[in-house]
Amino acid sequence: MKADKHKPLTFWQKIHKYRAKIGLLAFLIIIPISLVLIAYLGPYFSNKSVNFSSETAETQDIQRRFIGLNDLDEMLLTVEWTDLVKPQFSEDNEVTTPGYYRFLLTYEAKDNYDISTVSITPVLHPDWFPVYFVGTTRQMYSTSLTFQVTYNEVMPLHKLLFVTVEQPNLYLKIEYSYISGEETINQVAYVKYSLEGLYPTVSVS
Repeated sequence: MKADKHKPLTFWQKIHKYRAKIGLLAFLIIIPISLVLIAYLGPYFSNKSVNFSSETAETQDIQRRFIGLNDLDEMLLTVEWTDLVKPQFSEDNEVTTPGYYRFLLTYEAKDNYDISTVSITPVLHPDWFPVYFVGTTRQMYSTSLTFQVTYNEVMPLHKLLFVTVEQPNLYLKIEYSYISGEETINQVAYVKYSLEGLYPTVSVS
């Protein structure tokens, strides 16, 4: 009996036979997808860090890990976005009137913690973009504080084709102390609060 001349090719034989076509398809599909991923993910991850230091600070306080308002063991934080004033520009695109975001921050001690001091440093920073506005460090002399951060970007911001950022995130460096027995414990927490989908009580264009 003669051998079957039309014996089906095995998987690896097909790979070998059509290796040129497979390589071309990989070049036309995988490489463009990889380039798109790099174009999107590069800016996203490169702008995940937040610098809480002022421009004149000798040392830089750069953070990448943040917690939510409810994640502190010692206190519960509440943020209310009260005001948005948009910046005004000249014909040369120079800022003539700075814009700002204003917030009301309150805290409530948990589980009978004796909170002695609290101070905050706010930062406004949108995802994807190297835009940072650092506010003034403020000490809280009561359980509530109104503060504002200058912000001279016109929202929304757009990145490539599919990314639109409507609002920046509010980041807070919380430095606080509490009494434990006869000892004063000092702590620092870094909090992220997203403004996406939120609206201020008052907005001025």
